Amino acid sequence: MQSIYQGIYLFQFDVFALYKRYIDQFPKTVRTINKLCQTSTIFRKVLKKSHKDGGAIGNIRSLIAHLVQPIKRLSYYYTFIKVRSEERRVGKECRSRWS
Repeated sequence: MQSIYQGIYLFQFDVFALYKRYIDQFPKTVRTINKLCQTSTIFRKVLKKSHKDGGAIGNIRSLIAHLVQPIKRLSYYYTFIKVRSEERRVGKECRSRWS
């Protein structure tokens, strides 16, 4: 069981580092998408074709909304890790009292 908690602890730092990088680069990504939509007919055609082929992304707003989804998940990951850490602490306290 300890290895599961160690994995969660290591996962916490890997995920947060990854999300920090994603969030830091997000404004640049949005600027790049805006520029491509303004200057590249091929990019606009790809977005339209994606939507026509059944994809959810058909314009710049839907693309950016799709890209923001991982950022929205960050609070769920943080809460999960916090709850698991608290459960681990309480479990240790209970075991030490009954030992």
